[in-house]
Amino acid sequence: MYNEIVFEFSMLINEPWVQDFYGDFVKNIDAEEVYFPAPENISEGDVIDLGGKKLEVYEMPGHTKGSIVLVDRDAKICFSGDSIIENLWLFLEESEEPATYLESLKHIREVLNESGIEKIYNGHFSYEPIDVKKLDDMVEAMELIVAGKLEGTAVENHAGKGIEYSHKDWKVICPDKKV
Repeated sequence: MYNEIVFEFSMLINEPWVQDFYGDFVKNIDAEEVYFPAPENISEGDVIDLGGKKLEVYEMPGHTKGSIVLVDRDAKICFSGDSIIENLWLFLEESEEPATYLESLKHIREVLNESGIEKIYNGHFSYEPIDVKKLDDMVEAMELIVAGKLEGTAVENHAGKGIEYSHKDWKVICPDKKV
């Protein structure tokens, strides 16, 4: 199954929208020659050594059940993927409950603060890193949502229906049910 998934992923390089979006970066890549090493399981506490740069793994279930963040203590940065992002989606089938995300967020805030992390680089649509201090606003918002004290608005997009909550300059879409 792994080989099928990787093959399908590499074939995306041939898709017209990918060619248009990434232009010169992908135009000369032969998708059939793309190689990905076999995956390995990682979990909280593991360290990925990239040859002089070490990334610490921290689990952060929420956006998806297997979400992680990677912490580079030396550079004082965190790579969060979609786990910490300006417009978070928690309404997907593979998302965890808002209360679970809140606990993850509190844990990661503590880890990042204790590690001296200053900036968070997320998955997409962000053109500037997030200041680690913004986690306080995110935790506050999630506490209000979980307590039922923040009013949301019904939204629908290509991924489904949910309730969008806004707090300061952060948005999160939760399932369209009682959180």
